[in-house]
Amino acid sequence: MNKNSVVNTLAIEAPHGFREFRLVHGDICAEAADLLIVSANAGGWPTGAVLNALEVRYGDLGLDEAGLVIPLAGHSPFQLQQEQVWYQSAAGVYRLTPPARAPFKHLLMLRLPGAANFENGPAAIAAFRQAIQATFAALAALEFGGQCFQTIALPVLGGSRHYPKEGAIQTLLEIALNWLRVSRQTRQINFVVHADDEIAGWDAAMDKVLGRTFEDGDYRQAIAELRAVLLARIAEILKSESDPLIRQALEFLALALPSQDHHTSIQQFGNFGRMTAEAMSQRLCRDLGLTPGESAFGNIELLGRSPDVAKWIYSYLHCLRILGNEAVHLAERDQRIPKSLAAGDLTVILSNLSRVLDFYRQWQTGRGTRNGSLAG
Repeated sequence: MNKNSVVNTLAIEAPHGFREFRLVHGDICAEAADLLIVSANAGGWPTGAVLNALEVRYGDLGLDEAGLVIPLAGHSPFQLQQEQVWYQSAAGVYRLTPPARAPFKHLLMLRLPGAANFENGPAAIAAFRQAIQATFAALAALEFGGQCFQTIALPVLGGSRHYPKEGAIQTLLEIALNWLRVSRQTRQINFVVHADDEIAGWDAAMDKVLGRTFEDGDYRQAIAELRAVLLARIAEILKSESDPLIRQALEFLALALPSQDHHTSIQQFGNFGRMTAEAMSQRLCRDLGLTPGESAFGNIELLGRSPDVAKWIYSYLHCLRILGNEAVHLAERDQRIPKSLAAGDLTVILSNLSRVLDFYRQWQTGRGTRNGSLAG
């Protein structure tokens, strides 16, 4: 594994713009993030696999000068000790100063006891939730103080301390999504798993807690044909497209489309469709001399009022946005019928994407020929 790779994603439309949670397979020490969050043991001198790896690679982290941002107290064993030296405190969120050579700009450390300190699994997850909430409370305090963390990376917090995987990922997703919805600054959170033999388990756990579905059902042949059509459309557009958001959305989609063995969920395709609608609506607004906002809904509405964009294309973009938003809900969230996207919805996602890409290819060619408004 030479490069960090995105294994799973979850995107939302937040009040302050497009936001994304990514499950990444790779080396956390190489993440070029605005903020890196790591965990360490609670009690005694702080140690942890990632903390140790950072010190080996980049040198002294200045642990003896760490500043306490949020304490964890009132929940055994989250009891702050009263010893003379700070590192004998049992748990809390601390701020460290990254070494000059590190690719990340800021560093937080969560001091977290192992799951074995709690009487059972539910108690351990309750304590884990408290710790993760404290971590994001620290982010809120720092952001309120003027700090800007557009990208955040974190490994499996407490990964070597045996917290239940499914409960941990559900906790992390819930709290991270809540943060992405309210933060003015944070645009992306990368959850990085290093071990080759662990990434599939975290990927499956993420899909499970999100209630994702994979079956093509009676639509298998139609879906296979749509996959092939979309791959051809994407290849054509990427030959001349320079917009980074459009390229990213289409490249993610192109990586998922060739696989028909259910490694990519229906909700993930919805997510890719929503990313495409978001990126294209921004680009189209700029081409029309309109000022795009941070909301995909608002940008698509602007296009709907333009005589240059057909009304059915406007409706396709909204449909992709709505179906994409279904990817952000946790499983067992309500009693509605149906509870989640199914194979028939996948045909809608892929066919809408096909029509939108057909339109955009014509837009690339036609607008560029008439007035040179498209640079790429």
